[in-house]
Amino acid sequence: MTSHISAMSPATRAIIRAHITKSEEAIEYPYLDLKGHLTIGIGFKVNNKSEFAQLPLSLLKNGKWVSANVQEKKHAFDLMMAEKRKQNGNFNNKVHNYKNITKVQMLRPAQNAKLDGIITTNVRRIVNAVGAKAWNR
Repeated sequence: MTSHISAMSPATRAIIRAHITKSEEAIEYPYLDLKGHLTIGIGFKVNNKSEFAQLPLSLLKNGKWVSANVQEKKHAFDLMMAEKRKQNGNFNNKVHNYKNITKVQMLRPAQNAKLDGIITTNVRRIVNAVGAKAWNR
């Protein structure tokens, strides 16, 4: 069934991405959602420091976007957790209030790549659940 997924056209993937991004704003910097979950990008929830350190994050250095290293990512995570503790359970802030807490960002191409991976995984699950014949119809 994997062959049916790899045959998904870029246009189909773009349509799926557009539907998802209609309800999720693409925020490039880390923020705390209304429940206090660390989030970045198109609603990508981050569960822990290790997971955050694996994200494709960037920093602006000397006028150029460069990949953040693991230590920079871990430092950014720690800053966000300090902000979470400071808020003491009151996470009703506007997203833009988090913009300057860290310097790391997940740029739009990285967000799209991550979302495409999630789409592929979920399409694979759907194809497995409904069968390739039903999917192809």
